[in-house]
Amino acid sequence: MKQCRLVLFQLFQEWTGTKECVRQVSEDLVVPLDEHMIVERIKWFFKLSAEDKLCLSRQCKMVASSYTENNAIELFRKNFMKAVSHN
Repeated sequence: MKQCRLVLFQLFQEWTGTKECVRQVSEDLVVPLDEHMIVERIKWFFKLSAEDKLCLSRQCKMVASSYTENNAIELFRKNFMKAVSHN
């Protein structure tokens, strides 16, 4: 029996906050809301070698690992204190 591999591919539009995280991996994963550009990025992705896709996956996991609840709370506190101290 052949081994199957699931490929979960996601593009991020340029108007979301997620793009800041994704751009750390590849600018090509962020796309404008233009149907032709979206089609081109999908084609680009499926033309990548299995090794390149695996590399993107690993980079995504590495970048995402820094986005934890504790880090988000600390960033919120820092920004909140900065905003409050300007009064």
